[in-house]
Amino acid sequence: MYPLQSFFHGPKASDVGLVRCSLIRRGCMAGGVLALAASMSLAIEPQEPYEPVSPPLVGITPNNLGLQGTFVSTDVKLARQELPPPALQQPNLTAASTAWRGERVNLQVALWSTNGCGHLRVEAHSRGAFPENIQPHFIRYTQGEGGALTPDILDDATLLDLPAGTTRPLWISIDVPRDAAPGDYQLPFAVAANGAKKLSFQVKLQVLAATLPVPHDWTFHLDLWQNPFAVARYHRVKLWSPEHFAVLEPHMKLLANGGGKVLTASIVHQPWGTQTYDPYQSMIEWIKQSDGTWRYDYTVFDQWVEFGSKCGMDHQINCYSLIPWSNRFRYRDEVSGDYRDVDASPGTQPYEEHLRPFLRDFCEHLKKKGWFERTHIAMDERPLPVMLKLLAFLKKEAPGLKVASAANYTTELSDDIADLSIAIRDGLHLSPEALRKRSASGYFTTFYVCCVPDKPNTFMRAAPAEAEWLGLHAAARRFDGMLRWTYDSWVADPLQDTNHVNFPPGDCFIVYPGGRSSVRFERLRAGIEGYEKIRILRAAAARPTASPAFADAMQTLEVALANINFEKGQHGKVEAEVQAAREAIDAAAREMVP
Repeated sequence: MYPLQSFFHGPKASDVGLVRCSLIRRGCMAGGVLALAASMSLAIEPQEPYEPVSPPLVGITPNNLGLQGTFVSTDVKLARQELPPPALQQPNLTAASTAWRGERVNLQVALWSTNGCGHLRVEAHSRGAFPENIQPHFIRYTQGEGGALTPDILDDATLLDLPAGTTRPLWISIDVPRDAAPGDYQLPFAVAANGAKKLSFQVKLQVLAATLPVPHDWTFHLDLWQNPFAVARYHRVKLWSPEHFAVLEPHMKLLANGGGKVLTASIVHQPWGTQTYDPYQSMIEWIKQSDGTWRYDYTVFDQWVEFGSKCGMDHQINCYSLIPWSNRFRYRDEVSGDYRDVDASPGTQPYEEHLRPFLRDFCEHLKKKGWFERTHIAMDERPLPVMLKLLAFLKKEAPGLKVASAANYTTELSDDIADLSIAIRDGLHLSPEALRKRSASGYFTTFYVCCVPDKPNTFMRAAPAEAEWLGLHAAARRFDGMLRWTYDSWVADPLQDTNHVNFPPGDCFIVYPGGRSSVRFERLRAGIEGYEKIRILRAAAARPTASPAFADAMQTLEVALANINFEKGQHGKVEAEVQAAREAIDAAAREMVP
């Protein structure tokens, strides 16, 4: 994301089309990566899918020609090829919001024109509060469910046209400085277009005394699986080349700044088969030598872990998987140079003979690198009998090596899985006592959503508030965080179409190429901020200095959180519950003694 001050330091008004100033040309990388990126030219990105307006627009009067705009709720999805509903067309150029210090405030503006406008752009006002922390993004449309154009991509275009009879949403993010003095602030900005009257907007922001930690220090355990193979394919760069890491850097920093805690590493070939458009390859080369012994090349694995740490993803490494879906392990035969496969299942002699030398070598390597304590062997929804066999084997051959797993069962493995994620529906059966016991042992317990349930989720068809609901649900049920199976397993061209042959649109990724965030990711991030606020408030409420007024406000908050439950959330329409939780959090923060 970019500061508002530099948002229009881009192409001249004579440039046409949707112009994208590459992230890597804006200096967000350092050293040799920046030097490499600086040589890349300004690119003209394809326009988003567009369908002509039909039937012809009606109700056009001299009063609604030209550029029109208003603040609207971030819960609203604005259709591309039609004007906003009449109820949203009432001009409202002022928005009021409340924020903690260190919080990101999100707002949405609807822009439309019945007769069209050229060179739509955002302009800063230097007289406003911390203008460098205001980040505007035009929301770009891509094809979602049934080919419907869906507003989701927070684009880095600084200049575009607004065709007649269409709407363009604008997303405004405000990163409140952690050292901002509590009080009231005015944050003005304007939207202009060639030949149209400029629209002047203003945000009235009340900053509370409460402060959020930086995202790196959030306690929320966010595990979104990364797919660097998809990034390489989309950007047409060689795997693990300097060019690959150059395009990965803003992409991975976006995740870290959203609270990402777990680095995804694939240590076998295709641990999930070919379910994603870009299958995962092994980051470790398994080599059978001429004398029958084994050698393991960790070059790529080491590069990935070191790079992830550099981007802020330095908390945990999850290595997939010692139970690949195919029960097949690929290796390279040193004599022939060919790749061959070993078929082996946990609990069998071939499995143990194949995995034993690897585990011993891998653990030794991790200890030499200083990564052993944060590394987990990770599994995904493997049957309980198979998991029990693997755990027994690991205890014998790799003592101390932690295990992570997404599972559809709850208590059977509670003492053996350091990072356990339960399907959100099955999480209903996990008792508060079990959660407290695992927490006391230093274990993480999270919930996950994937291609199910239908609601709440982060699909393209989902209501925007559903993503924020997920973080609040973790706080309400006292989970440590959440897991989702994909951060960036893109389809062929997600900027044009998010549909996958097997999964709901948007299920396979929540961000876009070029370091672009999304409405879905920002709302998920907002829910994680809500989780962190609730954690801070609960800790303050346990102190003997807590006032009666604060205790009353916390009781109101807990009542609001009781309504953030899966029994209600699975039916959708979660906007009211999310808003009630937000208001209760702010009310409690006003009463909290710093």
